[in-house]
Amino acid sequence: MNDEERLFFYQLLARLFRAAPDSALLNLIGQLEVDAGDDPFSQALSALIAAAKTANIEQLDDDFHRLFIGLGRGELVPYLSWYQTGFLMEKPLATLRQQLKQLGIRRQPNNCEPEDHISAICEVMALLIQTQSQQQCVFFQNAIAPWFEHFFNDLKISTTGIFYPIVAEWGLALIRLEARSISIPNVGEADAS
Repeated sequence: MNDEERLFFYQLLARLFRAAPDSALLNLIGQLEVDAGDDPFSQALSALIAAAKTANIEQLDDDFHRLFIGLGRGELVPYLSWYQTGFLMEKPLATLRQQLKQLGIRRQPNNCEPEDHISAICEVMALLIQTQSQQQCVFFQNAIAPWFEHFFNDLKISTTGIFYPIVAEWGLALIRLEARSISIPNVGEADAS
């Protein structure tokens, strides 16, 4: 996978977790082309493309809110701090903020989400790819490898809707491919399904 594809896929992941998909996003996904292959990434991307073509916008909006927002909280809490400590706004967020400061990356003033939200982390990774930063591997190791797989596995077994479990399969395939390409041990080794 080349850097242009990596950039696009991280931006797509960010968008899928920032808000419920709209028709423009579903159309974009539905028009993607994938090489017919039996590798996990190609299969997962093909499934995502097929799901986008048949998805119901209203149902996706309901599913997104049930999964990630909820009345008190959603079924899943897509934050690094939560996955590492069981609480929000904990030390992993402070550590991430320090890393972002060292990278010269600041939170946008109009963004109310903490920097350890999955969409924000994907946006930072996309930015690092776009600028060809030498810090991509370090950022992946610190902000993605410790929890994305666990989050995607939780999402994969969710009983809320059918679209986001497919997104989870694709997300797993993407980060496992990334981990192999930058030689991160343990990501994807425990659960090869």
